[in-house]
Amino acid sequence: MGFSDCVPHSNDQLKHQTSLSTVTDEQFHAAYAEPTFTAGQRFVQLLLFIFGLGWLRFLLLFVLVFLYMIIMTPCHVFYKIPWALKILEPYGTYASQKFIRAAAFLFGIWYISVEGKPDFDARAFVFNHLSLLDGLLTFIFRPFTIIAMSGIRSIPCLGQIAEANGAAFIDRSKSQGNSAVIRSVMEDHTKYPASIAPEGKISNGYIVFRFRTGSFLTDEPIQPITIRYSWIFAFGGVTYNWVVDTFLEWLWLALCIPFGHIHITFLKTIPSSEFAGKTPQEKADMCQLLIANNLGTLAIDRSAKEIFQKPVVIDSPLLETETQES
Repeated sequence: MGFSDCVPHSNDQLKHQTSLSTVTDEQFHAAYAEPTFTAGQRFVQLLLFIFGLGWLRFLLLFVLVFLYMIIMTPCHVFYKIPWALKILEPYGTYASQKFIRAAAFLFGIWYISVEGKPDFDARAFVFNHLSLLDGLLTFIFRPFTIIAMSGIRSIPCLGQIAEANGAAFIDRSKSQGNSAVIRSVMEDHTKYPASIAPEGKISNGYIVFRFRTGSFLTDEPIQPITIRYSWIFAFGGVTYNWVVDTFLEWLWLALCIPFGHIHITFLKTIPSSEFAGKTPQEKADMCQLLIANNLGTLAIDRSAKEIFQKPVVIDSPLLETETQES
């Protein structure tokens, strides 16, 4: 890491992958391992936070969020009245887009460059997952239906705003039903398209996890999107990449960055005709390779689902007997 850095890094040799790659357990676990920082790095972060005005931007973020909540008051007051929401939706969408861009600026993102255009016929956007900001950034250029965790409903103001925007809620504690929620959004052409990170887990940018199939159960057209973050004064391990353990740690590292840039590429939409006859996993792999090749990042054949799976405990008297005998 030098004066500047980016995530993900690009490797020209990985721009023409035709199949997913197998990695070792060590490589797989390293892709989401939490970094550790030395005392020297923490001191550098503190200097960047002070002289890069991270402290001031932190305070302004509080003010911005407070103003946004006030502006969105009509939405979370009338969110259960359909005709009122229909009138307020353009107002809420515009306010949210401006809020997201202003928040990104306070995170040090001075410039967002865009290649390609969002396809208004696409029923879902799928993107590589690197940061808390990924999905929000796409909303600036094309409003979408929020796919949110069910717990957001209970958060004051935020829950009502999400419902007012027609959010679809999923529950990670349930093993079934979440894919049906995503599918219903994609097939309902009266709603904005869905925006999804099919990896299901943030990586360090050196690999792209195998895409989960929940977004690919239908033949509706999908537009892949790639996102790359870059920044200068890349000292002390500061990053926009959320591989740290807590939100506060990520917030700290992001606010230590004084100047950042994001490049978003809207790739060509995959039409329904190209999906016809393919299994959900084949469709997911197709999108994964398109995104990985555009980024120059390794597409692997292991899903982040492995990370969340609980080890199987075998409760067998026979097994206990065999263990004692050995």
